[in-house]
Amino acid sequence: MRRGLSAFTALLIALASREVAAGLLDSPAPSFAGGAPGIVVYRMGPVYFDPGAVDTVVRCTNTGDLSIAVAIEVFDAGDRRIAQATSAEVAPGSDVAFGTSADASRPGLVVPAGLASVAHGKARVSATAKTLSCIGLQVLRKADGTIREMQLELVKKVAF
Repeated sequence: MRRGLSAFTALLIALASREVAAGLLDSPAPSFAGGAPGIVVYRMGPVYFDPGAVDTVVRCTNTGDLSIAVAIEVFDAGDRRIAQATSAEVAPGSDVAFGTSADASRPGLVVPAGLASVAHGKARVSATAKTLSCIGLQVLRKADGTIREMQLELVKKVAF
């Protein structure tokens, strides 16, 4: 019995000393300017970013009557945040487009700071209100300069 208790104690110590890293599903939404709380509104994927070849673009429209703050977070396949949460203020009826790089063939993209290549990531869109309608696209650029766009496979609204 003493040996079993020691193994159990060792396991508890090992678990307690591990770094706790919250991911896409269990980390809180980012806070916005002035400490305004965020609400996770969408989760989506897969997110790809291969500089010069593949980008992911997420466009969100504010369907409400008031301006809101909107942020995007990008996570890797291991569910670790891989770029700083990046936000923009969006007026009623207006939209914001987030992209993995400025090369995604759209002027005015908001690009998350510190984002490196993403092989098979995920994104999460948060805002100060649930009044968002978002879509996601993969932008593929070939060596000959042609561009092909495909919709993201999963765009899930989680706040109603």
